[in-house]
Amino acid sequence: MTKYIRSPLLTVLSGVFTQLFIVSSVFAALSAPSTSEDIWQTPKWERSNKKEDVVWKDIRARKVDAEKYLTMFDLVDIALLHSPKTRQAWETARERWANKMNVDGIWYPQATVTYGAQQTKYVQNTKLNDLNQVQFGPAGEITYLLFDFGGRDAKSRGAFYDLLQANFLFNKSVQDLLLDVANAYYNLYAAQAAVVAAKADVDNSGVGLDSANKRYAAGLVSKLDVLQAESNYFSYVYVLENAKGQVKTAKGVLAQTVGLPADAKFRISAPKKQVPTNINGEDISEMINDAMKARPDIAAARASVKSKEQSVKIADAGLLPSINFQTTTDQNGYYYYGASKAWGDDYQFVAFNVALSWDIFDGFSNFAKKRQAQASLALEKARLYQAELAAASDVWAKYFTYRASIKKLKASKAFFNSAKGSYDLALEGYSAGIKSILDLTQAESDLSDARSKLIQSERDLFSSFVQLIHAVGYLTPSDSREAVKTWQTKP
Repeated sequence: MTKYIRSPLLTVLSGVFTQLFIVSSVFAALSAPSTSEDIWQTPKWERSNKKEDVVWKDIRARKVDAEKYLTMFDLVDIALLHSPKTRQAWETARERWANKMNVDGIWYPQATVTYGAQQTKYVQNTKLNDLNQVQFGPAGEITYLLFDFGGRDAKSRGAFYDLLQANFLFNKSVQDLLLDVANAYYNLYAAQAAVVAAKADVDNSGVGLDSANKRYAAGLVSKLDVLQAESNYFSYVYVLENAKGQVKTAKGVLAQTVGLPADAKFRISAPKKQVPTNINGEDISEMINDAMKARPDIAAARASVKSKEQSVKIADAGLLPSINFQTTTDQNGYYYYGASKAWGDDYQFVAFNVALSWDIFDGFSNFAKKRQAQASLALEKARLYQAELAAASDVWAKYFTYRASIKKLKASKAFFNSAKGSYDLALEGYSAGIKSILDLTQAESDLSDARSKLIQSERDLFSSFVQLIHAVGYLTPSDSREAVKTWQTKP
């Protein structure tokens, strides 16, 4: 018999010590960096870990139609499907929802069922008093809170307002994502337009360089004109290459915003230039009032205040007694070793009681909890005041930024038309020998600046309009359209 026990026992002990050796070896190989002056060397066992990165595999699997020109609304759909920002807020709301269901359980009776067994053995000098038995049987208990001065209701309501706050913050995350997508989309479009403008600058300076070479070959100007025109030309080539790099950067930012890898292949379509420019500035107060009703961050702050109010009520209830109903049932069976009647029922027990419980002294802990809850409520109210003041200021600033963008776009168009005419005359005059090379290069510089300002002004107008809608708190395109209809100047 001993050998049959010893063999598996040794096997088990051998396996245990082997696992302990492996674990201790791995953990012993990992320590803090030995110095602050050099990088930490990754252990060999970590470098040899070739497990697949499932997160990156999932990101890599996301594809879009590379042949289709994506509109901003297409990009919004992709972002809502893949963006981790909205998913985090969504999971937080789901967590709050589960917490509310958990808290609402206090409205129901709490039932517990157990089954136990106990062996008792007494050995005494006199055999008559020896005892060797097993007691066993089920037991059940039901407890229900009858009254606690509103504490239970406050806990349920507090969980309700916590969920409400999380839902509003989820809406805010969607709104923020829409803003991020719109800005990233138009930044990419503006970067592409900047490449087109830079190519035009290169072409214009190239024409000036050709004209300077022709006049130099004819002996009409000195070599200095050619060098100045050449210097101007290559400066625009430099700007062009930089603009191409900015396109790649802007595309990577847009890909990240919508939840795609940076090297994803996609193309965007040109935006429809229908940004309204006739919003009535006299209705700025109406916009601010709309923001107080529509902004999800303000609604979330108000829900947080409501939750803190319930915390005060919970603390108040903790200072008062609670009344509970309880019923208990128990059935006990037994088995006696060596007895003529080995099995039997010992007893059955059922009890009902109503109990009043009151912590009349707990070291003033409940008083401290109430003061803490009141202070938290006052702090949350102050944050709500701050949030509403900031929201009003945000709408005000975004509106006047939008109005300034309208005027800047008009000025940039006029600047471009003037600079284009000036360049044409300067080129014609230089070719005819009336203007100098400095006049031509200055005209090229002004035209390049005008192109840049026109692109920037178009981008700023689009961005400022989207930011205004975001500041007021409208989430969907339909909400935005209805708001704009209300704010537009009536003919």
